[in-house]
Amino acid sequence: MFEYGNDTITANIRVLTADEYQNDILSISVNPSGPVQINQGDSITVGGTLDLRGGDSLDVYGSALDYTITQGANLISLDPETGNVTGTVPGTAKVKVSITNSEGTVFESGELTITVVTVPVTSVSLDKTSDSVIVGDTTALAATVSPDNASDKTVTWSSSDPSVATVDQNGVVTGVSTGTAVITATTEDGSFTASYTVTVFGLYYAALGDSVPAGYGLADPSAQCYPADFSGLLTDNGIPNHLTNMAVSGITSTALLPRRSHPVSPARPP
Repeated sequence: MFEYGNDTITANIRVLTADEYQNDILSISVNPSGPVQINQGDSITVGGTLDLRGGDSLDVYGSALDYTITQGANLISLDPETGNVTGTVPGTAKVKVSITNSEGTVFESGELTITVVTVPVTSVSLDKTSDSVIVGDTTALAATVSPDNASDKTVTWSSSDPSVATVDQNGVVTGVSTGTAVITATTEDGSFTASYTVTVFGLYYAALGDSVPAGYGLADPSAQCYPADFSGLLTDNGIPNHLTNMAVSGITSTALLPRRSHPVSPARPP
């Protein structure tokens, strides 16, 4: 008996010992009752619902139960301490639970059917869409496959013109000869694609008064390398003075190639 506000409430409470509790078990059913579907890599908690004498029921999980995988043991992983079941391989698995009372009587549930399904790829993107490299140099691309929990994130790389630029299966692009190539990443699942355009510049070692041939950039180890669309005369230190304004032949500061700190092999036109 206890008081609640101005009211007095009387309740009958039955306290059971562990033996009495187990002896009061009439049956057990698996919880959830299923069937259930989970994504590959996702988890659910499996337990049991005990039907007790007197019409009561009790949900129990983990170490209070015994778990048996009756089908598809290679498709799921099960932690008997918590009842946590994780889908590892697509397919259909079945699990049941049981409990033994103090007299040795085993109560066993029916089977829970768990279907593990793959998470399909919906898109792929690259960290860059275009760039330029010098013959012999490399640049690395990174592909992002969505969604994050996609089951198969395998990507295959290809080049539209391997004579201009190649790409390995890690997304590393190498400039081979002057020109333009399109690098494509294709997902194994769904064949989604993302592309990157690479322009490959050749290099020409120029002396004072030389012209930069069409299709080649300026390569003085002590200077900066300029894009191939400039064909003017060189002056002091091999750098055209009027390029300081970056207003000649459409060249802008964003078109500059990086400063090279070491000599490179010349790539002269045929």
